[in-house]
Amino acid sequence: MAAELTVSSGDDASTVPALLDQIEVPIRRFTADGAYDHRSIYERVGAAGIEDVAIVIPPRRSAVSTGPTEGPWSQREEALERIRVVGRRQWQKESGYRQQSRVENGFFRYKSVLGGGLRARNSDAQKREAMIGCHTLNQMAELGRPKSYAVAPLTRGWESGSTRPNVESCNNAVGTRSLQGLGVGSMMVSPRSD
Repeated sequence: MAAELTVSSGDDASTVPALLDQIEVPIRRFTADGAYDHRSIYERVGAAGIEDVAIVIPPRRSAVSTGPTEGPWSQREEALERIRVVGRRQWQKESGYRQQSRVENGFFRYKSVLGGGLRARNSDAQKREAMIGCHTLNQMAELGRPKSYAVAPLTRGWESGSTRPNVESCNNAVGTRSLQGLGVGSMMVSPRSD
C-alpha cells in the first residue's frame, strides 16, 4: 500500500506522482474514482505501468470525447464510448471498477483499527504515525483477509417483539469518524505479479 499524508483540503489527484514513486514494480492495473479523471494521471500511470496497463477511472458525467487518441488516454475514450452504449452501471461491472470498494474497505479498516484521527501534533510525527498505520494494515493484509458474515440482519430500529439490535446504528457508532488531517483518496493499484 502506498500512502501520502496530505491536508484534508488537498486534491486527491495531486498525490498520484508521489504515490506512484513509492511502488517499485511496474503497475498492471490502476483503478481510481472520478476525481482522478485527468489526462496527466493517465499519462503518469501509463509511464509507471507495464506496456498494456489497464487504467479504470470513470469519466466525469460531464466528460466529452476528445476524438481519436493514442496511448493511455485512449482508455478513457473507450470508457466514454462503452458508457454511452451500455450505461455507467454496466460499464462499472464490466471494467471491474467495483473492485475499488476494497480500497474503501481498507480506509474503513484503518479508521476502525487505528482510530479516526491522528494523535501526533507536528507534521513529521503525523506522517510517521500514518505510515506506521499503513504498514500495520499491509502486514494484516499479508496474513489474509478475514472471513466476514452478518450476525444480524440490518433493521431500521427495534421491531416489535424483536430481540435483535439495530446493527446499522451500531456500525455507525463505532469507528466511522473521518481522519483529521489525512487526505484519503481512493485508488487501487495492482502491481504485476510474476
